[in-house]
Amino acid sequence: MIDIISQGSGIALRSRYVYCLILSIVLIVSDASLQFSKSIRSFVIDYAVFPITVTLDFPSRFYFNVKNYFQSAHDLEIINQTLRHEIQLQKKQLLTLEQTKNELEELQYTLHVISKQKDFKEFLITEYANISLTDQQELVVINVGQINGILKGKVITDTLGLIGIVSEVYKQTSLVALITDPLLSVPVRISRNGLLATTRGKGFGKNIAIDFVRADEDIRVGDLLETSGIGGIFPKGIPVARVVSITHDQERKTTITEAKTLGRLEYQNKLILHN
Repeated sequence: MIDIISQGSGIALRSRYVYCLILSIVLIVSDASLQFSKSIRSFVIDYAVFPITVTLDFPSRFYFNVKNYFQSAHDLEIINQTLRHEIQLQKKQLLTLEQTKNELEELQYTLHVISKQKDFKEFLITEYANISLTDQQELVVINVGQINGILKGKVITDTLGLIGIVSEVYKQTSLVALITDPLLSVPVRISRNGLLATTRGKGFGKNIAIDFVRADEDIRVGDLLETSGIGGIFPKGIPVARVVSITHDQERKTTITEAKTLGRLEYQNKLILHN
């Protein structure tokens, strides 16, 4: 590098020193007032240093972004598993609550029967076997008849629900048509909302059908059916069955609904006769 200050005679050398000093002072004052150096530094940082910094920082930022993505996915999976587990627990609790509700309704009817025991006559069945008088009837024999004051049309229940109705009375025995008898219809209502319908038997050991329910009416699986009292044959409020299946017929705008009887038709040998 050429030293421009040291070249020349003594007077010229001192002139150069003075010139350089003045130039330095001017540059310092100009930079302080006009911010020349700051603009230059900003330009260099914006267009030279910043891209280099971003490029050098890219691998670390990429690593942390990928790490956070997989960490978030893992956390979400754990949360989903926890929520699914909670849903399963709630479903079990809901099922238990529904079963408890059903048992409570049956217990309430049992207590009602016990409290009204003086209005009923209790007896044992000597024969509780299916006998088919025709291809369409389901009948059982009970061990009381005319000598016991039994009349045709009396309602038979057990402590859980409706069993049937006395269809024929003889001297010492009577025939009872079960609610599963295809010829026996029972006017019922849904205890939850009061919706009226009629049950129809489909044969011993089978579910009973529920007729006269439109497809747009509010009936649900689990609904309790009880006698409505319409017609005056069956007293109002006797549990009959619980809805177990609903199939919608969109063309006919009706539902094919079945219910399971509450009365123990298969093995019960102790019944209650409504006076």
